[in-house]
Amino acid sequence: MSKILCHPEDKSICTFISKGSRCICGSNCFHYRDVNGVIAGYCNACGRLRGYPTRKPDGLWITKED
Repeated sequence: MSKILCHPEDKSICTFISKGSRCICGSNCFHYRDVNGVIAGYCNACGRLRGYPTRKPDGLWITKED
């Protein structure tokens, strides 16, 4: 199980758009996921690891089934 960063108002997943880089699938949209205490950005389209934030993003972290 992992935790996904969500909007506190409606619990929808926070999606970010990267202006400078794209995933190898072509998408520039990603979300943050916390897996066993390691926070990383994942592609919304294919789920590939995109990178790691320099600080823990603030917000509501909701546990999701993997």
